[in-house]
Amino acid sequence: MARPRKLSAVSTGNISKAEIAKRQKEEESLHDFEPVSQEPPEWLNDTAKAEYLRVIPLMTGLPIAALDEASVAMYCDYYSMYVEASQSVEREGRTITEIDSQGNDKRRINPEFTVMTEAARMVRAVAGNIGLTIDSRMRIIAPKLDKAKDPFAEMLGNY
Repeated sequence: MARPRKLSAVSTGNISKAEIAKRQKEEESLHDFEPVSQEPPEWLNDTAKAEYLRVIPLMTGLPIAALDEASVAMYCDYYSMYVEASQSVEREGRTITEIDSQGNDKRRINPEFTVMTEAARMVRAVAGNIGLTIDSRMRIIAPKLDKAKDPFAEMLGNY
C-alpha cells in the first residue's frame, strides 16, 4: 500500500521543479470543492453534534471539503461512543462480576471497557485522517524549514 501523499510545501523528497509546479496546481484545486457544512448531520446524537460544532470551526485552515463530511461525522460519532462508554466504565469499573452456571462469582472485562478502547482507537485513526492530530496537521501545513547555510559547501562550490 502506498504512503499518503504530502502537500508539496512539506514534501522532502527529490522532486523536479516541473513536478512541484504540477502538484501545487493540483493542490490549488482543493479549494474548488464545496466547503464542509457548518451544521452537523441530523443522525448524530447530541454529544456527537456538540463535537461536530466544536471541531468544524477549528478545521477552517485545513483543506477540508463537503466530500470529507462523512469522515468528520464518523469522528464525532466515535467520539460520542467513547464518551458514553467511558462514563459507563467510570460508574461500573473495568471489570464486572457475574454469577456463572454453578453459582460462583466470575469477574470479566466490562463490555463497555471494550467499546471504550475500540472507540478510542477509531477516534485516533479517523482524527489522523482529517487533520485533527498534531502529526496530521504538521504533514498538511507545516512550512519547509530553510536549509542552514553550510560555509564549507559554499567554499567548495560545484566541486
